[in-house]
Amino acid sequence: MIGFRKQARSSWYTEGFENTKIWSGVEIDPINKGVPIKEWSIRTNVDSQVFPVDLSENNTQLLSLKTTTYQIDKILNGQVVTTVGDDDKSKVVTAIIPKTSRTKDFF
Repeated sequence: MIGFRKQARSSWYTEGFENTKIWSGVEIDPINKGVPIKEWSIRTNVDSQVFPVDLSENNTQLLSLKTTTYQIDKILNGQVVTTVGDDDKSKVVTAIIPKTSRTKDFF
């Protein structure tokens, strides 16, 4: 997904079921290969509420929330490095590992 930091998809596919619309959203980290950092679901018919300002466990309007943090290491010749010179960029392997994952269901 290029150019977007957040996206959402709804469960609404048929006329007459607008009041049961549930949105699933995801926020990605574009700097770190687009890994998902927040995933949520919300029941709303108001388009401006699909992307809540408060994406935290304190927001009781959410149906669910998952937050993930990552450990990101750059490895060059078997060693973790913090900086990479231009000559070595093609030799670097980036390891992205979920460090913590926290899920909360609000039902």
